Amino acid sequence: MTDFSGYMIVTDLDGTFFGPHAAVIERNIEAVERFKAGGGIFTIATGRLSDAVEYVMPYMRTLVNAPVIACNGAELYDPETGKAIALRPLPPSTGKVLDFIFEKYPEFGIRVSCPEGFLVSPDNLAASALLRKDISVTNPDRVLRLPRGEWDETVWYKFVVRGEPEELEKLRDDLESFFPGDVSLSKSGLKMFEIQAPGTDKAVHFPFLREYARKKNGKNVFLFAAGDYENDIPMLLAADSGVCPANAIDRVKETADLRFCRNTEGLIADLVEYIEKNGDVKR
Repeated sequence: MTDFSGYMIVTDLDGTFFGPHAAVIERNIEAVERFKAGGGIFTIATGRLSDAVEYVMPYMRTLVNAPVIACNGAELYDPETGKAIALRPLPPSTGKVLDFIFEKYPEFGIRVSCPEGFLVSPDNLAASALLRKDISVTNPDRVLRLPRGEWDETVWYKFVVRGEPEELEKLRDDLESFFPGDVSLSKSGLKMFEIQAPGTDKAVHFPFLREYARKKNGKNVFLFAAGDYENDIPMLLAADSGVCPANAIDRVKETADLRFCRNTEGLIADLVEYIEKNGDVKR
């Protein structure tokens, strides 16, 4: 068996580890189990809230063997205890950003991630087919349908804006002009824009994960990060080696050090096999 104890893999889910509609790629599962059996450390960095990950991925706690980066870095989650290790909520002033979007872009669908799940406005939900699509694949017990005026702004992790690509780019320009430095902005899909606390991204907890791995295996690890979209770029840059599937957007392909098969074919399995075939890739 290959000694994987000097390696850690952190992977995005949608478009990277999953197949369509969060489908399991058995080749990936088999490779991850082989990787862990050889001492490797495997975990996830996703835009989903931790409980939303478990809703679509009930096997998550047995698959990972390290804390999970959830909500694009707003949450660092310990699957062993079921509790958050660290949280990075939006600043209290973010409500003005949200209200600006509601007023200027009423056609957009907006959902806010918070400890209770998703906050959505019934009127906005009725107006946005994209938002309704998101909610349809979410745990219904974790969706709070309340008028905007009744939203509790105490703890918001992020909000997601759903709309057409050209309009989302206009929104990006507006937010960078009117609210410079107030929030972090990234796209996680062609029609999906994410807004979070300044400095929050999927790489923000990498120092913690590196130290976790060092304590667990008694050595520093070579960290591979895998992703396919704009919100994955920070972690590909922060990793020792960035990995992407063939279906990644061009900006990610330009950033990644390694490119393997499409997500539907088992990207993580390709990566594990690459480590097996190339020996000490840390050199």
